[in-house]
Amino acid sequence: MTHAISVADLQARFARVIDPELGLPLGELRMIRDVVASDAGEVTVTIELPTPAYPNRQRISEALLAAVTDLSPAPLVSTAFRVVTKGKNTGGSIGLKVKNVIAVGSGKGGVGKSTVAATLAYGLQLLGAEVGLMDADV
Repeated sequence: MTHAISVADLQARFARVIDPELGLPLGELRMIRDVVASDAGEVTVTIELPTPAYPNRQRISEALLAAVTDLSPAPLVSTAFRVVTKGKNTGGSIGLKVKNVIAVGSGKGGVGKSTVAATLAYGLQLLGAEVGLMDADV
């Protein structure tokens, strides 16, 4: 790592970076999970995203890189993303081995519940979530 700046100083710089989608500092959003620096001047920042659907992840990487461009020599910054969906983990509370459950229901038949459920599951899967679908009549 560069001798001019410590990991704590890098963390402080990255914490002030404004999330391009939410408009708040990454530190305030508690999205920075880890900052690791190597002796070769490479820095890896682990960012925790609140949803697999987070748009334009590359913009966060660019903002983190811009936060250190004034350093000499500027470290090579790479960004690792992980998704942690925050919620009540409702699946476990009803005896399932899943984190979250989304129920689609109606008091009337033939209104498109199965279509909505299948579309929702497919959309979440496209965004990177692991999904399962159960369609049942009660």
